[in-house]
Amino acid sequence: MKTQNRLLASILLTAGIISSPVISYAADSKELEDLRAQVEELKQAIKVIDRKAELADEAATEKKKITPVVRASEDGFGLKSADGQHEIKLKALAQIDYRGFTSDGHDTNNTSGFDFRRIRPIIEGTVYNIYDFKFAPEFGENKTGTGTSTGAPSSSSTVNNNPFKGDSGIVDAYVDARFKPWFQVQAGKFKPDVGLERLQGGGNTKLIERSWVSNSILPNRDLGINVHGDFFDKKLHYGVGVYNGVVDGGDNVTTQDSNSNKEVAARLFANPFKGQDNILEGLGFGVAATYSHENGLGNGPTNPNSVTGLADSIKTPG
Repeated sequence: MKTQNRLLASILLTAGIISSPVISYAADSKELEDLRAQVEELKQAIKVIDRKAELADEAATEKKKITPVVRASEDGFGLKSADGQHEIKLKALAQIDYRGFTSDGHDTNNTSGFDFRRIRPIIEGTVYNIYDFKFAPEFGENKTGTGTSTGAPSSSSTVNNNPFKGDSGIVDAYVDARFKPWFQVQAGKFKPDVGLERLQGGGNTKLIERSWVSNSILPNRDLGINVHGDFFDKKLHYGVGVYNGVVDGGDNVTTQDSNSNKEVAARLFANPFKGQDNILEGLGFGVAATYSHENGLGNGPTNPNSVTGLADSIKTPG
């Protein structure tokens, strides 16, 4: 009897031992299934979040394509298209000058005092990343040697018989098309590609006034067209232009030319050490010249054919 009881106990114990892992395995299986279901739910949620992020990025990219960029820096204020193809900048230049003469009490032409040398609101920009433009009126005295020199005489240029009183008017109004680095076309009113100092902007010169050579011999601004460009990574620059023509130191007003004679200007300038990290990097060599044929007599610097104007242009205000 004892043997039978022991056998039954052994069978029951064995059954319990065997059935316990089966029950445990079943419970683990359910938990794994639950975990798998949760993982799948998380995967789906992550996919939804990722897709929403993609849609947001796509929307931001599309918006960026049409949203202009507003800029405010040392170069002025401006707007630029999102694709960088179009840009407009707003700038200004103002300079005050003082001139003193020992004989100002006796000579009305030479009165001591302050005046605005330059007052220029400037609008410039780019269209289609090819066409650069600039528009700059002048409200200052603009004493560049002879004032205006082409077109109808200006009353402001002959006040008190002082040829150095300049006109308020348009200083720059041109378009410069950059078709290729070596082929660019500029048209309108601008500085002929001649004098190195003259080509520097009024806000970049060391002093308010340029040298006697720039103010009295070289043309200031003229109406015409210029072909220019650069070679060898801007180490060699050329420029050739045809203009209405102005007297030495003169500034062409924006009116029709008073004669059919034109002036040709050409310039070749080399910076052989450009881009090199040494003391010679800024060293350059160049040559420039103008040629025109003018004749006739006139009554001063407001007449482009004036022999008197040529003489007046090399006189100081004193």
